[in-house]
Parts: sequence; C-alpha cells; structure tokens
Amino acid sequence: LGRLVDACHDLAVAGARTVRNHPRLELHAEPVLTAFLFRYLPADATNADPTDTDAINASLRRRLLREGRAVVGRTELPGEGPGRVRLKLTLLNPHTTPAQVDRLLHTVVAAGLAEEAQ
Repeated sequence: LGRLVDACHDLAVAGARTVRNHPRLELHAEPVLTAFLFRYLPADATNADPTDTDAINASLRRRLLREGRAVVGRTELPGEGPGRVRLKLTLLNPHTTPAQVDRLLHTVVAAGLAEEAQ
C-alpha cells in the first residue's frame, strides 16, 4: 500500500514540476500527498483583473467536464476578495504515467486559451 501511495505522490510531484515550468500555469504550493493546487494564468496575468482570472479558471474547469475531457477539482483559498480560485488535481491511480499528467495539464491550458478567446 505504501508503494502505491508513493507512486501517486511521485505523480503529483511530476505534475507540480510541469505547472512550475509552464508560463500559463501557476503552482500554489508543493504537493501534499497526492494532490496539488494551481491555476491557469491569462495572457497578461500581471495586469489581469483577479475576478476575470477566477472566472476563467472556473469556466475552463466546467468546459473540461462538459466536454468529457477531464475532471479537475476547484477550490478557493481562504480570505476575502477575488484571486482565490484554484484548480486541484488529486492523483489516486498509481498506473497513471507522468506523461498522462502532462497531457492533462496541457489540456487545461488549451481550455483556458479557449475560454480567453470567447
């Protein structure tokens, strides 16, 4: 059982690395066990309204679910005001590969780009 949990944690670490290295994704914190939080960043993230960034992240998640491409969790950071919406990946299948996690994260980016284009 320990090896299975370790394998899933390794997947989360690999996914977090992909997020850190992608200019359109932002990692909230290092993975805890088998999950990590992140968000999609719009084209001009520095000047973007945090409310708009929250809306894009919420809508890209719904798009992925509606299209049957991915089930990505959503949470909000504690506190007040906009800029708190985060996406959450919880990796529980030890047979998933790092390449599959990478493809999923690139699918998230594609959905974010599609939402921005609307």
